[in-house]
Amino acid sequence: MDKEYFAKKLGEQFPEFHGAYEEHLEYYEELLGHVFFGGETLLGVLESLLKTNEEKEKIR
Repeated sequence: MDKEYFAKKLGEQFPEFHGAYEEHLEYYEELLGHVFFGGETLLGVLESLLKTNEEKEKIR
């Protein structure tokens, strides 16, 4: 599985990330995995959950 495939599937399974994916491609003109999967999507969501210490089941 490559990063493009994973990013597309992520957007299908979690529609809230689809817009971020489209914006990322428009801005960078390619998928930069370390940027997109880092601060823009997965890491950003995890960071916010950890800061609030809520929804412990999602964090696990």
